Amino acid sequence: MADQIPDFIDGDTNLSNRVTAAWLIDVNAYTYRGTWASIHNTVDLGTSIKALRTGYFGTSVVTQLVGTDTATILNFKTNGLIQWGILSGAVGTAAISPNSDAVQNIGAPNARVLNIFATTIDSGTTSALSLKTNQVTRATIANTGQIYPATDAAAAQTASGIFAGTGVPNNANGNNGDVYFRSDGGAGTTIYQKRAGSWVATAA
Repeated sequence: MADQIPDFIDGDTNLSNRVTAAWLIDVNAYTYRGTWASIHNTVDLGTSIKALRTGYFGTSVVTQLVGTDTATILNFKTNGLIQWGILSGAVGTAAISPNSDAVQNIGAPNARVLNIFATTIDSGTTSALSLKTNQVTRATIANTGQIYPATDAAAAQTASGIFAGTGVPNNANGNNGDVYFRSDGGAGTTIYQKRAGSWVATAA
């Protein structure tokens, strides 16, 4: 069988040519053990004009970091441009990240993701976090903590935000028009509204 296997697979680790889809059609007929590249980060599969069409993987993984390698990101490209990257790091710090801030989507209006399971949703910057339905912003969580629900016409608004907590609200927090729900309040001291720079208990 050795005379049927290309030289670079049969013992020669100095891969001088790119592996093409035409050769890979029957590559599953051979058992390969070894390393394609003798120099780190120098070998490609396919080319920009002779791309591989499909890759099938079993229980193995596509990995960039092995042993003491110092590279920190595994990039994914389309049309020659980096679109996404997997950032290495300890548990809790590794991330799948777009190539730039606020430029990529997961899913589309007519190709939605069914469920997202997460313990945290973070805007990541000092900006607010918007909540949408039917591609229209309905509510906003401000960086200062208040939630701005939609109007009775289902429009986004920032005139009146909602806070909640224990004790009397601090006049240093919130904006005029905001509302505060006090969990330990009594009759007349459960709901506050900020007016003229001060929180005022309503009759509720």
